[in-house]
Amino acid sequence: MNHIQAASASAARPDAPIISDISHLGGRGALYLLALVQAQRLRRHVAPTPEATASLLSVLDALGVVRAEHHPTPASNVTFPDRLPWSYTWSHVPIDGLGDRLTNYLSSTGRSTLYADTWLRVWQELLSAEVAAYLQYQLRLHQFGDVFMSELAPLLAPNESR
Repeated sequence: MNHIQAASASAARPDAPIISDISHLGGRGALYLLALVQAQRLRRHVAPTPEATASLLSVLDALGVVRAEHHPTPASNVTFPDRLPWSYTWSHVPIDGLGDRLTNYLSSTGRSTLYADTWLRVWQELLSAEVAAYLQYQLRLHQFGDVFMSELAPLLAPNESR
């Protein structure tokens, strides 16, 4: 089993906001961090496409809970199967038990109507990424080059939430 490594305590994040509790992450931040933690534990995709995974890491990096790295180090975690390196840098909440704490938060507070718009936007983003991943898979399965996907992307963009 692949354990998540936490960055050293000296990895302070002066470039990020100070978020002292899970409730201050917001719905999207908590959901993204839970997706990352669970995907790491289960060795599964974090998001449908490498681009969506990179976007998720970028949001978590901006929040200061992980650092999306350009090059892996011996202390880095990597997403499966995209191999995008990252490290856990949230000093206010220990990594041990984080998944359970995030699940509890999202199962209780995350069900309130305050997050309804957030969940709709997250599903719309996931839908676009799922469609792109499916089309890319089908193109490769039928031995078409990736150039076809680049031609399909502009056609999908105006209707991505539909």
